[in-house]
Amino acid sequence: VKLTNGNEVCLNPKEKWVQKVVQVFVK
Repeated sequence: VKLTNGNEVCLNPKEKWVQKVVQVFVK
């Protein structure tokens, strides 16, 4: 997962909380 600040984070996309965190970062 690439965040808008350029940092790359390796997360398990199957985790629901991860999906929510990612959505917050991509907005």
